[in-house]
Amino acid sequence: MTIPIATGMDIARNALLAYAFQLNKAVIGYETWDIDNVIQADSPHDVLTKLNMELNRV
Repeated sequence: MTIPIATGMDIARNALLAYAFQLNKAVIGYETWDIDNVIQADSPHDVLTKLNMELNRV
């Protein structure tokens, strides 16, 4: 599953993240800032591993 968040979205990107946090949805970050409640991934493979772990919790 790939859901790119294009650059240039300005504050809209922040709104998407805020909604995800409010709805208790997992947010996985790769090569991004260290932000509270964001699951950090070390590689694209790690993103998929962590995504699968989150999907299996449902």
